[in-house]
Amino acid sequence: FSVVPESDWWIYRDRRVSVVESSIPEEGIRFVLIHDMTESWELQQELARHQRLAAMGEMAAGLAHQLRTPLATALLYSGHLARPVLADADRCRFAGKTLDRLRHLEALIGNMLRFVRGQAHETEIVCLADLLEESAQTLTPQFEADGIALRVDVSDRSLEVRVNRKEMVGALVNLLDNARHASAGGACVEMSLGQEGKAALIDVCDQG
Repeated sequence: FSVVPESDWWIYRDRRVSVVESSIPEEGIRFVLIHDMTESWELQQELARHQRLAAMGEMAAGLAHQLRTPLATALLYSGHLARPVLADADRCRFAGKTLDRLRHLEALIGNMLRFVRGQAHETEIVCLADLLEESAQTLTPQFEADGIALRVDVSDRSLEVRVNRKEMVGALVNLLDNARHASAGGACVEMSLGQEGKAALIDVCDQG
């Protein structure tokens, strides 16, 4: 027999067994019960494998949702760059916005890798108004292409929070993108910033 580290299993040849001892001192007898638990262990391993696959599927779906929006924005800006007639100022502006979206994609992938490795996300104190404006700018091309108005009310610029900037922008972008998909052409999506007591309140409202 050999014991499996950090478990109650023992290995005997190719079998997984459980060994339980019990003694009767007054009789001078000791019982050793050996149970073949190989089938139970194999079922546990199969369940763990399915759970890992399910977790990987959820992670992949979440990553795809996070990457879709900045990628679509980058493609739109790249399409503008492909115009045969484009002023130099506009070309530089579109190139800069494309680069910003690609860097955002890189940051999202980096955050996902840190999550998988169990590393803590870096946080900083940021102005919430800046986050709302950044998230709105990310989706402005998609809203314009769909003929949907996007209004942002950030009149209160005093509200600050400690967050991971990219993660917070990603969450706001997802809310806006969901509102866009729920809206028809000619509709309006509104995002506003307010305060309730000691809490900041962000509203994303659509007409879907």
